[in-house]
Amino acid sequence: MKKQINVLIVEDEPIFCNYLKDLLNRHAYEFGVVEFKHKIAHTCSDALKLIHQSVNSNPFDLVFLDISIPPSKIDKIYSGEDLGEEIRKFFTKTIITVITNINCNYRINNLIANINPEGLIIKTDVDGEDLKKAIKSVFNLNTYYSRSVLKVLRKQITCNIKLDKIDRDILYFISQGYKMKDIIKEVHLSISGLESRKRKLKDLFQIENGGDKKLIERAQFHGFI
Repeated sequence: MKKQINVLIVEDEPIFCNYLKDLLNRHAYEFGVVEFKHKIAHTCSDALKLIHQSVNSNPFDLVFLDISIPPSKIDKIYSGEDLGEEIRKFFTKTIITVITNINCNYRINNLIANINPEGLIIKTDVDGEDLKKAIKSVFNLNTYYSRSVLKVLRKQITCNIKLDKIDRDILYFISQGYKMKDIIKEVHLSISGLESRKRKLKDLFQIENGGDKKLIERAQFHGFI
């Protein structure tokens, strides 16, 4: 029986935050835990502050991570996916369970490749029993994928599209209306380097004709931004 588990919930929907807290508290004994200590962040910025504060004090044992949360432009963390990579840098033993509305084979494969979460759950899959199973599974050092994730992985063993952080940043800045000169400063690329990345992105998304608008539409369709 573990006495205390430090939990960080990164989620911009207060109702779902409370649902997770209540589920953990009601079933603590089933999970082999005496007490859960919760911290909640509704934005990337809030989550980063809590993560940095906990590095030298009480590291998080378990993180529930949403992907579509407000970004932190100052810290260059634009989604829960970026945040997950940051958590991995600080806490190698922390259990990360991603809970998201994103149900896209491209994005799911990127989440697994870039974060490698112990749990990956699509919100439309879950009820209380699913979450209980997921928590028990990751506590026992097993990986838990919800049924939609498993369906995607069965259909597509390998993914032809994989975006790194620079690719995702470029797409985000374009979608926000940044000009070329501003994007170059943010991602530390030359003009030719940026143009090369954009050409590669258009090839990956199979865009033969069309400018940035078409690129962003395709990236949004696949859930990258």
